[in-house]
Amino acid sequence: MSSLWASSTGYSRRPQAYAAAGEVIDAVADRLRSSGSAYFFGSSPSSLDALLVGHLMYYRSSPAAAPVLADKVRLGGSSR
Repeated sequence: MSSLWASSTGYSRRPQAYAAAGEVIDAVADRLRSSGSAYFFGSSPSSLDALLVGHLMYYRSSPAAAPVLADKVRLGGSSR
């Protein structure tokens, strides 16, 4: 099973995958902070905003989500 994980994701270990996902969450948080808007493309939500909300709410609320990602989302990413 571990070789299937490595071949399908490109990561040899789950911590590497979680670290990469954490970097994406940080980048999304940084982008929204720097834009001064609650949305990606102006003053109203787009389909990208809806997609991100769905993913981030899963990480934040689901007991099946990796705790390291749930904590990252709850804290709003971390500024670099």
